Amino acid sequence: MRRVSVNAFLLTLEKAAHLLGAMLMLVLVARMLGVQGLADYGLIIGLTAFFVPLLDVGLNNRLIKAAGSGAHTACSDAVSYKLAASGPALLLMVLSAGAMNASQEVLITVVLIGASTVAMSLGDAFNSVFKGLQRPGFSAVLMGGLNVLLLGAGALVMKFGYGLVGLGACFLLSRGVYAGCGYLLVRRFVPGLSFRPVFRKDLIVDGLQHLPAVYFLGNLLHLTYIVTYLTSTSTVAAEYAIGYRLASALFVLVGASLEAFLPALTQRVRNVSDLRGILLRASAALGILSLLVSFLVQVAARPAILAVLGAPYVSAAYPAGLLAWTVPPFVLCGLAHTALLAMDRQRSAVWVLLALLVAGTGLGAVVAPFWGPAGTALAPTATVCIFGIGLWGMVFRKTA
Repeated sequence: MRRVSVNAFLLTLEKAAHLLGAMLMLVLVARMLGVQGLADYGLIIGLTAFFVPLLDVGLNNRLIKAAGSGAHTACSDAVSYKLAASGPALLLMVLSAGAMNASQEVLITVVLIGASTVAMSLGDAFNSVFKGLQRPGFSAVLMGGLNVLLLGAGALVMKFGYGLVGLGACFLLSRGVYAGCGYLLVRRFVPGLSFRPVFRKDLIVDGLQHLPAVYFLGNLLHLTYIVTYLTSTSTVAAEYAIGYRLASALFVLVGASLEAFLPALTQRVRNVSDLRGILLRASAALGILSLLVSFLVQVAARPAILAVLGAPYVSAAYPAGLLAWTVPPFVLCGLAHTALLAMDRQRSAVWVLLALLVAGTGLGAVVAPFWGPAGTALAPTATVCIFGIGLWGMVFRKTA
């Protein structure tokens, strides 16, 4: 359990580096590109992130499990698939932006950040090997370096007036460096690493069943923000962009330890009492931590936004507080899903999460005309509370 705790701490540092970078970038965009720039940036990030599951199809989680058991060929398989899927994924990103009648600047930025998303996905595959080998220190260093480079380059290009397009180029550059460094490092641990673009049906089906909860829950936030973007003014959309990005960041940060629990739970799946003990301690710790984080946002959101973003964005404190309540149910739902992955119940779990994504997005779209963006923001919390009970019921039945 001590090693799990150390690995969880290092993975939390990795997520903290990534999410702190994302929040600082949000601040830079808000201050340097204004309300419209922030609203467009939120749309671009949400749109490109929505297609990440098409690139990853759960292969990162599969890689963590495989690397932990010494199956090194999984890395070559995963990278080969991602190279093959990169073209279709990028095309879908651009077509989706075009279908929303996005401006030329937004379309070009979607292309650049979409291409950077492909590079990020490749880097995450190499990063997953380190997590499976329980060497998360490499993950923390890679992610920290990526965000330092991205923030520095992004601040410079926006300062010199290159706007969203220049920022997109910075995303592509920094994430490309991340993927290249990950490849060079992972060659030390994976013998005979080779890959070529190829689709394998068995790999895709198995990978889709291993999609982590963060993809479904994160995309639920992205899709409900897109509903807000399409049904609100740019000012309201910018305010809610801050709330959605904050909620997403807090969820990933608090739930960072889930990747450390996956190999640990997998190793203990045959010892039911040991498995129950880890789940009990993990759910208590994560539940208390996520509630504290949500309460902290209620208290600190307004002064923090005023100090960091300035008076024009102070009204974003309300959506930030509203969306912070997604964190506790999201984290506990993610823990239940991780336990089901470890117990090889991923097929049933993925269908539950897919139904959750569809139901939550649909609920947000239905309530938007009646309760506005606030009603849409409450839809993810309500949906996850309902479906999370079902996931934990599956866990209890399996460990009974």
